[in-house]
Parts: sequence; structure tokens; C-alpha cells
Amino acid sequence: MKKESSLIVIYNLAIFLLALIYFKVFVYLYFVPIAIFSTIFFLHPKIIKQSPSIQLLVQMAMLFILVTNDYYLVGLIDKLSGGLPRLDHFFANFDSWLFGDQFSILFEQLLANLGNLLSKLLNDLLITVYVSYFLNAFIVGTICYQFAGLDQAKTFFFSLMLFYMINFLLYLLVPVTGPQFFLSESYQNQPLFSAWGRLLYSWVREGQTTFIDGFPSGHFGVTFLLTIWLFNLGHRTKYLFLAISLLMAGATMALRFHYSLDLLAAVPLAAISFYLGKRFKTLSII
Repeated sequence: MKKESSLIVIYNLAIFLLALIYFKVFVYLYFVPIAIFSTIFFLHPKIIKQSPSIQLLVQMAMLFILVTNDYYLVGLIDKLSGGLPRLDHFFANFDSWLFGDQFSILFEQLLANLGNLLSKLLNDLLITVYVSYFLNAFIVGTICYQFAGLDQAKTFFFSLMLFYMINFLLYLLVPVTGPQFFLSESYQNQPLFSAWGRLLYSWVREGQTTFIDGFPSGHFGVTFLLTIWLFNLGHRTKYLFLAISLLMAGATMALRFHYSLDLLAAVPLAAISFYLGKRFKTLSII
């Protein structure tokens, strides 16, 4: 837990300095996660004396704090800087070259031929898979803990934190807003959902506090990282998560959240995060 908390402190301090020097904005709220994880660092001797289940909950809480705080703060930097220059033209042009048109537009045309009922069923499936992302890391973390023990679970959460830290940094350095906003005038209609699907879709839209969360795709990248872990553990759910990964890839593009390059970049990032998490699992930064 010392290595995670100390690394996150260093990371948030680096992002604060990046915002101040490169983006010319002063984001004092970055000192909030710095204070939180500094406290966790100094409480480490007491935390490791707690039961394994309590230590697991602390790991989950650390991940939740990192993701919610830094996702919001990335959006805040974008807002305070007056809007970072978007690179959507390059991403959209690549998809037009790859697919002959935008994947999301082709998917919309496909659904138009299927009828409303099938369209709603398919979109409901995709948005359900998309929203499952918010629970999947904690589910796999629990599986890792029960199947391989606390030390392996700590390594698992360490690799996830590495993924998110690199991911949030790339949001700032490669700002992409996504097809849903950049290509909004190209769509004929909003996606069709049942009441269930509309509820989930509204949660996603209302929870989006930053509009540069395109490159790379955190939804697909994290899901792919979870799948790597389950195959590494040899757990019986590995093929289920492989299927979820494929559906997540389709959902992110079909529902207009991401371009194909967002997904392609997430694959090596997931692999690197897994490798570094395993390689430096005993690393002590401070």
C-alpha cells in the first residue's frame, strides 16, 4: 500500500505542475488526493495490521478515490485552460479510411434496417455491458483475492492504478472528445433504448464531467486488463470477460463514445500496466 499511495502522490504532484507550467492553470484541488494518499502512506503500519478483507477494502477505496478525483480534475484543467485543442479530425479520418465511414454511422444504418424492437434490444445489451465497467474492476479484484490471496489482489489493483494514471495523462496530452460530440450533426437519430437502456444511458451522459476522455478508451482498456488478469490466474470466468471485452469494444464505438484508435491504443496500455504491475509489485517508491 505504501508503493501505491506514494506513487499516486508523486503522480498528482506531477499533473499539478504540468497544469501550472504547460497549460497555465492553477488547479489547487490536486492537493486533495495528495493529502488523502499521503495520509494512507503514513497509516500504512496500522493498515497492514488489519484483517485481509479490510486491507482489500482499502485497496478498492484507493482505486475509487484515484479514478473519481483525477477524472474530474482532468476535466477541470480542460475547462480552466479554455478548452484544450481537440484532435478528433485525425481520429475520425482514420475511421473513415478503415471502415469506409464512421463505425457509429454504419451501426446506425444497420439498426435502421433491423426495426425498433431489435434496435432497442441490441442497444440495451451494449449499454448494459458499457455500464458494467464501473463494477467489473471490483468484481475481478475480489475474485483475485479469493482465488490467489491478498498479495496478488494488491498487485492487481496496483496494475489498475498504473493504467488509470497513464490514461488520465494521455487525456490531457491527446485531447479527443469522441464521435458523440464531434460528429453529432452526422447522426439521424439518438440511439433507441428501452426504459432500462435509457436509464443507463442517462447515467453515462450525466456522469461525464470531462469531454476529453477519448484517447485511449478506459472502458475497453480496463476490461481488457481484467481479462488479461483472469487468463493469468486461470480463473473460470476468463472466457466470460473475453466476451465482455469484445462487447465493450463494440459498445464504445457503436454508442458513439470512441473511435477505433482509442481502442487500439488501449491494448498496449493494458498489457504494459499488467507487466509493470507484476514486475514492480514489491517496489517501494518512498
